[in-house]
Amino acid sequence: MLAGRFAFGSPDAGLLLSLLPELIHVHGLKRIATLVQLVRNEAQDERPAREMVLGRLLAVRLIEAQRAAADNAAPPGLLRGLADAQLGSAIPCIHGDPRHEWTVERLAKEASMSRSVFFDRFRREVGVQPMEYLLCGGWPSPGTCCGAGMAA
Repeated sequence: MLAGRFAFGSPDAGLLLSLLPELIHVHGLKRIATLVQLVRNEAQDERPAREMVLGRLLAVRLIEAQRAAADNAAPPGLLRGLADAQLGSAIPCIHGDPRHEWTVERLAKEASMSRSVFFDRFRREVGVQPMEYLLCGGWPSPGTCCGAGMAA
């Protein structure tokens, strides 16, 4: 059995955490077991760029756990937004070009939706209004996500 927790070093961690489920129970997934082993190996070795590699591996582990838990019954959140065919084309734009001055109108265009439909669906699926998500910068950059509390 492996338990873990994630901490986010972002000033807007509260919003981010509100978009994620409190608990994810995952079992029997080889991808996550492989990631856990990679994290353990990296944490034990004193190699160049160790912290950067650990940060990336832990971020991928979080995403894989979210993927495993995502389904239509999932509460509103980031993964549910990404699973939506149209929102899933707009949300990555925010993260792919975070310095761009995104607007609801531009994101709606990326999603091939009207502004009002985009706004309503984003709020329903992600759990926050699009501008609130944009103002907080969406998902944290790789340097702001770290895992801690790994225990076997």
